[in-house]
Amino acid sequence: MSVTLQIPPRLARYAGDQREFHLEAESLTHLLNRLCHHHPDLRLRLLDGAGKLYPYFAILHNEQRLMDDQIEQLIVSDGDSLEIMTLASGG
Repeated sequence: MSVTLQIPPRLARYAGDQREFHLEAESLTHLLNRLCHHHPDLRLRLLDGAGKLYPYFAILHNEQRLMDDQIEQLIVSDGDSLEIMTLASGG
């Protein structure tokens, strides 16, 4: 199943200056692993040692934000759109 994934602009330099990817995957976990396999420098910036997305990122699936517990369970469908966003922080 082909899905579209966008990454934050500041991470594009670790992915050959590319922000948008069209990848075949069955799940979000599979998609992230495929992306990081092709762009190993991204893995260091996106995923922790256990292979989970760092908590300062959020994922939109077809423009709806996923909760943390949904990320590992998400099965993607052909034509889905995913976007990784950096969460704002401050005080």
